[in-house]
Order: sequence, then structure tokens, then C-alpha cells
Amino acid sequence: MRPLFLQADGKTAKPTKVIYDVLGWLLTMTTLNYICTSFVLLSATSALALYKSLYYSIHLATVALLVLFSVLPAKKAPKAVKTA
Repeated sequence: MRPLFLQADGKTAKPTKVIYDVLGWLLTMTTLNYICTSFVLLSATSALALYKSLYYSIHLATVALLVLFSVLPAKKAPKAVKTA
């Protein structure tokens, strides 16, 4: 995903990279909060009841993203020009 938000040189950020960074942080924090609740509840049945009430949304989104990213073609890095 990250190369889509970089210029052709692979180092310079596009203006949309800020959105990528913010969404990445937000999704990471949401996922950590979703997963860590089972440690706070200290009960597997309570944790499963919580996940069920949220329709296993993060679990399903993770599987959907894994499938999506395995189907999407990868962006190839530009070839470096060799100088002698």
C-alpha cells in the first residue's frame, strides 16, 4: 500500500500520504482496542460475547483486506539506472 502514496522515485511523499498515515494510525488504534478488550475482561465468554455484539467486525475486515490485497496487483518499483 505504501508505494501508492509515494512519488515515482519511491522516497518523496505525495500529498495524499498524510491521509494514509492518519488512516493507518486510526485503524491500528481501533484494532488494538478491539483485541485488547479480551485481556481487560479476563473471560473468554465475555470477550466472545463482546465480539459477537460487534458482529466480529474487525475479524471480518482483516480477512477481507487480506483477500483484497492478495488479489490486487503489486506496484513495481522503478528500475534504477546504473552508472559506470
